[in-house]
Amino acid sequence: MTLRCTARAARLLAAAALLAAPLAAQVGRDPARSPYRDILYGNGWTVMAGRVYGDGGPLRLSPNSGTSFSVRYDVRFSGLLQGFVGLSFLGTERQVLAPDDSVAHRFSGPFDATVWVPEAGLQFNLTGPKTWHRLAPYVAASFGAAVGESTPQDTSEFTFGTKLMVSPSAGVRAYLSERVHLRVDYRLYYWKMKYPNTWLDEPAAQPGDVGNGERNAPVQSVDALDDWVFTPSLRVGLGIAF
Repeated sequence: MTLRCTARAARLLAAAALLAAPLAAQVGRDPARSPYRDILYGNGWTVMAGRVYGDGGPLRLSPNSGTSFSVRYDVRFSGLLQGFVGLSFLGTERQVLAPDDSVAHRFSGPFDATVWVPEAGLQFNLTGPKTWHRLAPYVAASFGAAVGESTPQDTSEFTFGTKLMVSPSAGVRAYLSERVHLRVDYRLYYWKMKYPNTWLDEPAAQPGDVGNGERNAPVQSVDALDDWVFTPSLRVGLGIAF
């Protein structure tokens, strides 16, 4: 009787082992081989440099191409969401328009057009609190101001001044270690240009035949006295978290 019980118990244990094997295989990937790694540190500083690629908008007066330098500070609210504040220096150029000159000769330049951009924004981390193969992609949006320095060569009534700035962006962080990462960031700066009302007048050097529908004024209609201009920028940087 004892031998029969022992043999039956052995068969039951063997069957249980055979069933347990495939179940164990379904538990998941070995954590050491997983492509995902926890992002342990969320707050930190990033410095970036890059290029600005703009066309100046319809009247070529918006700051366009040049270099950019930025610094930002991030605070992690959760695995998915973090906030940041930053300051960027845009060393760009723009054209100057002489509104009373002829159509062919009214533009000159480009001339230096420095812009400072303080901002605050939110970043959404697409892989949450983890990296994938050490990469952490994201999308973000920020609001702030575009503060332009004066352009001495511009003697018209136009000044860039200080404008509301909206900036969507997307990028990726590549982690070199738990605390250090490289960042590649593509963004669009949006700001609203506003032109003087006198630019609706025909230029003295080449007035158009308004009666026949020919207009040579710098601005063709009241609706065109202001417009939103977008300026792309590509940046790379180094971040340190703690």
